[in-house]
Amino acid sequence: MSRIVNRVLVFLIGAVLLSGGVLVVIEAVSTWSNSGFVWIPGRSWLRSFETTAWSTSIAIAISAAVGGAGLILFIAEAKPKRKRLLEYRSAADGSAAVLLLRRPAEAHLARRVALQVPVSPVKARVAPRSGAWNVSISAEAASTSRPLLESAVQGELDALGAPDKRRLRIRTRGAADVDRDGRSLKGVNPTG
Repeated sequence: MSRIVNRVLVFLIGAVLLSGGVLVVIEAVSTWSNSGFVWIPGRSWLRSFETTAWSTSIAIAISAAVGGAGLILFIAEAKPKRKRLLEYRSAADGSAAVLLLRRPAEAHLARRVALQVPVSPVKARVAPRSGAWNVSISAEAASTSRPLLESAVQGELDALGAPDKRRLRIRTRGAADVDRDGRSLKGVNPTG
């Protein structure tokens, strides 16, 4: 979301600066050639800067809007971005580095876990931290399916060749109608 807001604000600020720059160049060339101002009524415009106080409501509104846009841009840029690559050392001596793209690895992990444990939807997030992976899995499942989810995630991380140092966090929510194997009990007749 912040990426979209950032791009829109950068586009708007860039468009305003570009149009203002073009206008200034046109006015400067027109004034230099003694033709007078083209679009801006020069003398009254310059006089409005001398007579308008900073305490007027339009000056306060414009200043607040510009300050707010700058603050949003600053926050969007100052927020640390998630790493794009998952890096770890594959050999026991740590000589060979392996790189995986984070988003496809997360999608692969979520798909594979959903195939092994019939819960839906499964969301996976992987954050590399100093040679270890912090893996967060959230699924709509009963809390009794956590051990199944954990073993499935561990197996898939081993299949990916993930580093041995891992921190796994599994969150489940809702879906209380599953049995111990994680199978849904919806539509099952309890009397047999």
